[in-house]
Amino acid sequence: MTTVPLADHAHLTPAEVAAVACSDSVQTLVGTWNVASFSDHGTIGTTTGTCIFDAGGTFTMSGTVTYPGEAVNTFDLSGSRAVRADSVDLTIAGETVAWGVEFPNDINVLLTHPDSEGTVVIALHHPG
Repeated sequence: MTTVPLADHAHLTPAEVAAVACSDSVQTLVGTWNVASFSDHGTIGTTTGTCIFDAGGTFTMSGTVTYPGEAVNTFDLSGSRAVRADSVDLTIAGETVAWGVEFPNDINVLLTHPDSEGTVVIALHHPG
């Protein structure tokens, strides 16, 4: 799996964002994604949800995740984003966390965040 450079297109008009999203040479987070899985330090949870990155630099992510032997956990996150060459800074309630971004193919993206206990991975799948 390789990391594909990510370009921030928040300054573009909606029509320009649509053109970039369809480009073979540029990857973008802008759009609506299904939250396909959530892995917390190596444990993959059964996940449902939606993540929306808009052209204005904000995002929302909501859904549920259930880890083996645990109760259903809901998540409802929103905030701003700042995209860099191969990562995205997500800011929620004043706290900014850098996430690595990998596009293994045209319809999937992996957001990864290492911490002292391992790595958190959120897999997103573009519907359609």
